[in-house]
Amino acid sequence: MRTLRLTTMLALLLSATQMMAQKPIVWAEPVTIEAGGVSDAVLMMDLDTDEKIISWIVRMRFPEGIKVVPNGYEYGDGLYYGDNKERVTLSPDLYEQDYQWLEPDRIIITGGKKTSITTVMWHGYEIFGWYSPMKKTHGEMMRIALCSSLNETLTFTPELTDVEITTDKFEVIVRDNELQDLPSHNVLYVEDTEALVDTEFTLSVKMRNEKEIEGFGFDLVLPGGMSVVKDDEGNLMVSLSEERTTAARTNTFEVRQMTNAYNDVVRVVAASSNGSAIAPGDGEVCTVRVRMGTGLKEGKYYAQLTNISLADTEANSLDRENVEFTITVLANKLGDANGDGNVTVADMTAIAHHVLGNTPASFSVTAADANQDGQVNVADYTAVAHLLLYGRIEGPATARSGADPVPARNIKAVEVTDINQLDNTVYINPITAKAGEETELSVRMKNAVDAEGFQFSLSLPEGVSLVLDGDGLPEVRLSEERTTAARTNTFASTVRADGSLMVMAASTNGSKIGAGDGEVCTVRVRIADDMVEGEYGLLLRDIAISDAKAKSHDVALVETTLTIGTVNGIEEMEASPTMRRADTGAYPYDLQGRRVTDEPRKGIYIRDGRKYVK
Repeated sequence: MRTLRLTTMLALLLSATQMMAQKPIVWAEPVTIEAGGVSDAVLMMDLDTDEKIISWIVRMRFPEGIKVVPNGYEYGDGLYYGDNKERVTLSPDLYEQDYQWLEPDRIIITGGKKTSITTVMWHGYEIFGWYSPMKKTHGEMMRIALCSSLNETLTFTPELTDVEITTDKFEVIVRDNELQDLPSHNVLYVEDTEALVDTEFTLSVKMRNEKEIEGFGFDLVLPGGMSVVKDDEGNLMVSLSEERTTAARTNTFEVRQMTNAYNDVVRVVAASSNGSAIAPGDGEVCTVRVRMGTGLKEGKYYAQLTNISLADTEANSLDRENVEFTITVLANKLGDANGDGNVTVADMTAIAHHVLGNTPASFSVTAADANQDGQVNVADYTAVAHLLLYGRIEGPATARSGADPVPARNIKAVEVTDINQLDNTVYINPITAKAGEETELSVRMKNAVDAEGFQFSLSLPEGVSLVLDGDGLPEVRLSEERTTAARTNTFASTVRADGSLMVMAASTNGSKIGAGDGEVCTVRVRIADDMVEGEYGLLLRDIAISDAKAKSHDVALVETTLTIGTVNGIEEMEASPTMRRADTGAYPYDLQGRRVTDEPRKGIYIRDGRKYVK
């Protein structure tokens, strides 16, 4: 009896194990449809895999009297081509993008992604196929509208055959509804990548091989708007990578451009004539420099390696038609590390945070790689600084020693910003000076947030010029009223081509300038001897303050007044026995625009728009 029970238990366990092993990956739920009625067949998927699924196909058969809701036309020998509208509905939770329907035989491109679904009736079977990346592989795949011509209610489960699921490497991972063991690969491929509009990036072509390979070849097909970069001599910038071989071992490497009306196509052939082989492994075999056009829109685009061929050591050709990959075009600008749409000093602090291991939530690695070398480090911090100061990654093209700044423009006020209405800004108080003298502008920052960096550009009126030091650089100094050079450890300035002064300051060590209002830097200027008395505008533009989370607080434009007058023998002056008026709470300012918070010494001061002498 005990032996029988054990045998029975083993049989039950074996049966349960077989049932588990035979659990379908794709199946249809039972359908109940009333006489003459309409109901949906629901197709489900339950696939455990780390592979990216790109397509599937399944053949379904329904009982006599049940068919897909007609909406199409017949085409000879029992073939029935159906329009998908209202007949087949994909379940959007499983797919990477919204979809739309056109005629079934056409590939449609939405946002750079190919999607298609084809419904073909063939001798009583309904065949459904889908081609588009799936974001998950568990849940409802699609619904099919069925109609009944029967006189009674029927409950049934649609019959599924020929289930096939394919990865993005075009390898069948499921066949006949059974999970396949993928073989060791002998293939060339490119990983999905990201890029920015109007930039260049390096595409890495890799080979995964379990055999020794003496040669490989492929055609690279790029989407419209993308092209392979050429060097100064007109040669395509495609290079053999030495990660897995050398030019001496793989001693034939040829690249040529193909003709295609819509895409940039490049053919690459690499081979060894001396018996050297690339050992089994997985890694980069060549690189392609790609240019992203200015007219590209944000979204995913498909690219392909086609006509792939690998030659093993026995001269066998291991061929594959194509391998597809995506290039995602980002909306960010180059250097826009914090992803707010602008390149400011906040992007420098975001890069500093990332390098030190405290990456901001909205950080974009692709945009932060300002020098486009494939990594984010201190070089990109410098590159963004160059973008801010010089408008280009490379920085200053020539030495500035002894060079005169570009003549300043005659600035006309186009907008006046009331700083009292702003929580975070950089500004200069109204200042008075006389012709022929040098004076120091006190640049102040008003910030409601803790600041890790600030920037601004200063445009001076005609007749006012920057004072240069012995190296021909503008005399711009970081003020220690609110910070120190050790805390705000990046401070730089330059004269732009339009004559404006660009200034930026940032911290790479997390030091902050606490919320407040006060001087952050000074700019020394000279008033021309023949400058006419009157009021002139000093214009601050490109203002940005970076907070502790690398968020940029921007202000478009702030203007202040420079009054040119005769200082000696000034009339309408009165003594100022006290530093601060009790009735208005107003502090006086010196002639450099700095607020005087201590008892003023002898000199001339401005309070409430009037001059006072001490």
